[in-house]
Amino acid sequence: MLTQKNQYTYLRRELASKLLKLYRSGSLLEKIDRIPVDMIPKDQAYSRCCIYKDRAMIRSRLLSLMGVDLEQDDDEVSLLSTCAGRALQEPIAPLPVLTVISTGCSSCMTSQYRVTELCRGCLARPCMTNCPKDAITFVGNRAFIDTERCVNCGKCRDVCPFNAILYIPVPCEDVCPVGAIRKDLAGQVSIDRAACIDCGRCARACPFGAIVERSQILTVAGKLTGPDHVTALVAPSVDGQFPGTLSQILASISSLGFDSVIEVAEGAGKTVEAESKELVERMAQGEPFMTTSCCSAYLSCVRKHIPQLKDRVSHTRSPMSYAAEAARARRGDTFTVFIGPCIAKKQEGAADPHVDAVITFEELAACFLAWDIDVRETEELPGEPEQLPRGFAVAGGVARSVAAALPPALKIRTEQIEGLTKKNIALMKSWGTRPVDADLVEVMCCEDGCIGGPGCIVDARLSKRRF
Repeated sequence: MLTQKNQYTYLRRELASKLLKLYRSGSLLEKIDRIPVDMIPKDQAYSRCCIYKDRAMIRSRLLSLMGVDLEQDDDEVSLLSTCAGRALQEPIAPLPVLTVISTGCSSCMTSQYRVTELCRGCLARPCMTNCPKDAITFVGNRAFIDTERCVNCGKCRDVCPFNAILYIPVPCEDVCPVGAIRKDLAGQVSIDRAACIDCGRCARACPFGAIVERSQILTVAGKLTGPDHVTALVAPSVDGQFPGTLSQILASISSLGFDSVIEVAEGAGKTVEAESKELVERMAQGEPFMTTSCCSAYLSCVRKHIPQLKDRVSHTRSPMSYAAEAARARRGDTFTVFIGPCIAKKQEGAADPHVDAVITFEELAACFLAWDIDVRETEELPGEPEQLPRGFAVAGGVARSVAAALPPALKIRTEQIEGLTKKNIALMKSWGTRPVDADLVEVMCCEDGCIGGPGCIVDARLSKRRF
């Protein structure tokens, strides 16, 4: 997985802020077609085969920022201004969440292990001895791997005393926990929609940016500058994503034009109350265990890949859903925008009647840039922050909150799945016949919990200090 700091990340944020600045200035339709040329001028070094392909990639990414499904709705002929005009006038269908820039795919070779020039042809030859498929031979006193026989187990690399064996991955395929990333005969990437759980790992792993999520920032910007009442539903993991205090971050969000700002931690309180009550009822009925239900990607994974756990998942709604419902109860005509770390929330939001749009923290950062808002310079909200269950943002936070809400005499056993990996999914599949030794299992798609989500802009190791 790529780190948050890389040139592609910076490019995404720059494009999003440019798009929003043009919209705010009223010159979007007039100037958007110049963005690819201005960013990739003739005298600039290019990263692809030519400047024209680089410009085509800029065009595709701008389309995804305007909510276009590149695989279905991009005719490759229409001007960006034409697409922008259409996006401003027509409601954007939020699904599918992820889309592919086919010409952006580098057609990576099949993942494989390869012997480098560091091989010394040692007498011990542990690589050959430990290979379960006899895929390693020695020619000219150097090891070679027969890719037809190799099963990519990695044992040769693990035992090589010179670290002479290198694993060459296909980043998008390797990080996908459910095998939803496919390559055709030409090596071009595609997404198996029936298998995809919208976790967003492929989009963050691809160093060429060939997989992108479709954005709703243009729709949100239109609402913020229009007459409609707009409510921000802010996930607790926002704390630590920007310099400044939580109060300053919330005040900065309000400065964008939101009429109301609600912490989703308010909804988390309702989730804790309902989930703890449900757990007590299930334990009284003798059910083996219950898993949490806050993570959208996990729920999608159960529906598509672990149906044997369907009855073990809590029926309790997510904090986002409860917070959105509360916003609508306060004002029925408000336009609700969830702001969080998660790409999968976009598919949950599309199915929730109380959620109108979903943007990530990265997209929020682009809004701050476009509105010229410096969080550090923003005046804090008056009063002390309300005491809310913000611990949902970190791994283990949901289980701890539920356990704390139970009757004091009731002690439960908890288990934690921190990251939907191939290994963890295989483990959970086994629970259909061999139940886990726990009463409550917290499952989070991302390592470190929500603060490790693909929409975050700060390394989880740093933001974790705020919780």
